Amino acid sequence: MDPALDGVIELMVIASDMGTPSLFSTAKVTINIGDENDNSPQYLDPAPYKFKVKESEGGIWVGSVRAHDGDQSDFNNRIFFSITDGSFGSFILFSENISEGYRGNITVDPAVELDYESDRKTYDLTVEASDLGQQKVETTVKVIVVDVNDTPPEFPSDMTLSVKENSTLSMPLGSIKGKDVDTEHLLEYELDSTECQCNGVRGPCPEEWFKVESNGDVITNTVYDIDYEKCDKVFMNAKVVDVLTEKRRDSTEGVVTINIVDINDNAPEFVVLQDFYVVVIEKVEVGTSVGRVYAIDRDTGENRKTKFEVTKVDFVSSEGNSTESLFLYADSADQEDADGRFTAHIRSQKAMENNKRGKFMVQVKVSNLDGLSSTSVVELLTVDSSYRVSLRFSASVSEVNENLPQIRAILISATKATVEFFNVFSETVIQRAEEMTILEAYFVFPNGTALDYDAVTAILNSEEVYKEHGYQLTQLGFTGISTTVTESTDVKTEVFIMIGLMAALVIVLVVTTTSLVCIRRNYKRKLKAAKAMNSAATVVIENKKTGPVVPGTNKYTKEGANPVLNMNIDTATDLGFDEDGSSADRESLNSLDYNIDMTMAEKDTMPMMVIQEEEEEDERSESPYIEPLGAALAQREKRRGADSPSLTFANHSIDTTDL
Repeated sequence: MDPALDGVIELMVIASDMGTPSLFSTAKVTINIGDENDNSPQYLDPAPYKFKVKESEGGIWVGSVRAHDGDQSDFNNRIFFSITDGSFGSFILFSENISEGYRGNITVDPAVELDYESDRKTYDLTVEASDLGQQKVETTVKVIVVDVNDTPPEFPSDMTLSVKENSTLSMPLGSIKGKDVDTEHLLEYELDSTECQCNGVRGPCPEEWFKVESNGDVITNTVYDIDYEKCDKVFMNAKVVDVLTEKRRDSTEGVVTINIVDINDNAPEFVVLQDFYVVVIEKVEVGTSVGRVYAIDRDTGENRKTKFEVTKVDFVSSEGNSTESLFLYADSADQEDADGRFTAHIRSQKAMENNKRGKFMVQVKVSNLDGLSSTSVVELLTVDSSYRVSLRFSASVSEVNENLPQIRAILISATKATVEFFNVFSETVIQRAEEMTILEAYFVFPNGTALDYDAVTAILNSEEVYKEHGYQLTQLGFTGISTTVTESTDVKTEVFIMIGLMAALVIVLVVTTTSLVCIRRNYKRKLKAAKAMNSAATVVIENKKTGPVVPGTNKYTKEGANPVLNMNIDTATDLGFDEDGSSADRESLNSLDYNIDMTMAEKDTMPMMVIQEEEEEDERSESPYIEPLGAALAQREKRRGADSPSLTFANHSIDTTDL
């Protein structure tokens, strides 16, 4: 049927006769045609359909399919579209009525964004068109995902470059190679900022040593010199930009690390920790350290190793300058301290001359493995031990050592001289006594002069210094200045030799004294006996009796006074020991004269007494020697009977030794 009739046929029926005129009548007949769903939908466009859609846009329209149903009624010719396969939940389809029939509009699910960078860059959809009578027809729709520049470029990770210091390169150090997964992209590179690692601390760079070209090349900046000793590492904060980006972020930041390679381009440098050193010339022996030098090298590794060498020694005194032989040398040490300093001791190859008064100007050269070197002059001020001042502290040695920096600062402020500590030792001898410590120091001025004991004492005892520093020194245990210098442990061979000589001298003196004492006793005894004999020989006795006689009475005979000692005494053997004799010795001779003048009556009536032998003053034990005079008197006493008249008299001023 003609679709324009809309399923309704209207007929006009005429009934007429055959007469003349013919007579007729009409009637209208309406025929309603009932539509049967006997037609299937038909696509109006040839298969397959092909559409393109941009990625990353949810709900975007993809394309449309059209179909027509030949049935006449709206009910039977209505078409429904659906995606039966290949969508993967990414597309939806809506049907709409058009003049030609029906149209199915394909769109991307609003909740989904297609991604060209994923594995699905195309979709093959199966679209089905059906009517209410379940008559169906299918077609194929190919959806092509179009790449959109919506992915940020990638900056290379862990990019590290290396360059030697002081380098001026015509070629780039390297090139930054970014990545972009988008089909169409154009990458450019920019430098945002730089950071440097200097002395182990990361911070802003003092100079811009490197630049980044737009194509990603990293080049050196010829305006500045790359210096490892300033900074050993550079961190370049750069970014890669996609200028064709249509959507989302167009750039990505990253870091390029540039390691600065050290080369041996720095000479060692001396570090002055002390302006001069004080040398006590009496203490200098072979190998004695008289000073120290310090040096650093800003290079690293093997490049920083140094060696020291004494190149010249000059002596400056009041008499002028003179060049000395190289009797000093520097011992180099490969080890460095915590501060990165290399140290060498200046040592002497011989003992110094005691007449050297002034200062040595020692020129020392320090060099590294490549021969880069520098020189410095070390001043050695010579002083003798007479300028050593001993400071006494009422504290332990450990406490004094701990307070040395404070003590030095106070003494420098008080004396205006450089204070050089020589030794610290304990003076305490008696146990449980208060511990005393001696601090020996020299006070030296840069011109070579030094303060002695008197000068330091005068300064520290001055009212001005005492007011300013007295309390501080007292708090540190300072009690005064010793008048003598005491050596604690440094005992030389000469000391032992002197001790041996003194011991030998003492032994000789003891032996000599003992010999003299013994000779004195012997000659004193003989001298007294000889005096007694001479005195007895001058006495005239009228009545001479035979037999033993008693010395000390008027019974003397010249021949028998003392037979044993009846000899002539050689005056050459008189040593004069009797000059300091007691008064009793002198009185003994006078007593003999007195006895001679007595009358006979007095002699007869004067009682006799036994004369006891004088005991030696220093005799400690009984001697086996028996004096002959004493033996004779003892025999006489035995012969005297108990009834014999007493013929002795008491004369307390004499004894047998006197006789």
